[in-house]
Amino acid sequence: MFGFALIVVILMVVGIIFLFFMKPKETKLENVQIDNMIYSMLSYTAGDKNVRELTEKCYDNDQEACDSAEKALKDVLEVMLKKSNLVVGQQLYGYSLNITNCNILVTKGNLTGEMIGSYTPITKDIVAISKFYY
Repeated sequence: MFGFALIVVILMVVGIIFLFFMKPKETKLENVQIDNMIYSMLSYTAGDKNVRELTEKCYDNDQEACDSAEKALKDVLEVMLKKSNLVVGQQLYGYSLNITNCNILVTKGNLTGEMIGSYTPITKDIVAISKFYY
């Protein structure tokens, strides 16, 4: 009986150690394809200004520029995902795009699960943090 209990305890310790080393790794926020997609989105022209110029004006507290940039980013992101055959709710659970220091946040879907993303500098003070959950 003592031998059986010892074997059970040893197996539990080995199992706990195994589970500790098998925990999921944190996803790095680096991806060249996502960076390229963000840079393409920033060059999109909405009205007479491109999205990069709108985010810079937004950083200078121009609320109209913030609204225009957010709408343009939503529209372009939807089109890009459709052309890539990625549908939120099927292959893609959700996404978020945060333009720091500009109060621009574009999200859709469920923001949980496996994630791939990117940290893309726009200017020295503005960064685009994008996360795609699959």
